Amino acid sequence: REYEEAYETFNAALTIARIVRREMWIEVVENILHTLSFQLLIAEGREHVQTLDTSQAIRCFELAAEIGSKAGKRNMIGAAERSVAQACVADIERCHRKASTLVGRLMEDTTDEWPAKASAKETGAAEKQRVLQLKEALDRWAEAQTLSEIIKDVEGAGLKAALEEGVERAFAYE
Repeated sequence: REYEEAYETFNAALTIARIVRREMWIEVVENILHTLSFQLLIAEGREHVQTLDTSQAIRCFELAAEIGSKAGKRNMIGAAERSVAQACVADIERCHRKASTLVGRLMEDTTDEWPAKASAKETGAAEKQRVLQLKEALDRWAEAQTLSEIIKDVEGAGLKAALEEGVERAFAYE
């Protein structure tokens, strides 16, 4: 909230600086507004990460990087890029945990014996449920894989390997 109030105040100051045509004031206030905009977007992005809205978080961080680029500040661009990577890693880990849990349950619930007393309808319904759980797990891994494409460093490669291992485990399920 304080950043928003400061932003509004400096925006008014920028208007005054333009009216009185003070180039130095304009430059200083614009620099401050860039910094405040960056900080507001990073804070908003982090809120989205907390609520598991990764796409909105990434959008906020990308806008923050654009502001850093316009302001010519490499440190802002780097911080925004790291925030994107951190948001992706958190979501990838969440997807991977969910998918691994689903496949783990499937493997625990599977018995080698066909239920002799179950009807074909019951057996079919149980099998359909297993297939749906497997599909959900694969969907989570697909989502995680898409996010891992955003991460370009060594950590991204490690995450991709873990995802591939999970998918192989799912395909090993019978």
